[in-house]
Amino acid sequence: MQVDWPPWLGFRLEAQSRDFANRGWRNEIALSVDHRFDMGLDVRAEWFYHGRGASEPQDYHLPLVQSNGLFSQLGRYYMAIGGSYLVTPLWTVDGSIIFNLVDHSEIYSLQALYSVSNESEFVCSLLIASGDKSDNIARLKSEYGLLPNQLSLEYRIYF
Repeated sequence: MQVDWPPWLGFRLEAQSRDFANRGWRNEIALSVDHRFDMGLDVRAEWFYHGRGASEPQDYHLPLVQSNGLFSQLGRYYMAIGGSYLVTPLWTVDGSIIFNLVDHSEIYSLQALYSVSNESEFVCSLLIASGDKSDNIARLKSEYGLLPNQLSLEYRIYF
């Protein structure tokens, strides 16, 4: 569901409930707000509840063992803030921070996108992860603590 009321603020709510492999129902809920300013700046904030995630970092190994497949979030609660700015009609800069509210780790992301054509773009991305480092992969102290910092260059083609 997406609502644009008041007209200067956008709201979005997504929810799902599933029974994963007959192990009980799990819910996922995402709630976000966003605003686009006239000068080409977009800002957004989102809260995410991941029902299959762990509520304590010491339980991070349990969802991995109990699941029949991989999922991308280990924790139960997340918050994200971000924004993008249209520098020129062809250049966009985008930044965001994802907070794991269970273990207090974060990912900082910064991207510069250049539109080469209607079907392609050049992207330069910087990703910086922050969180407690773990000595043992079987006992994670934080979700993002073991991630390396990354710098990437991409050329994307859409068809």
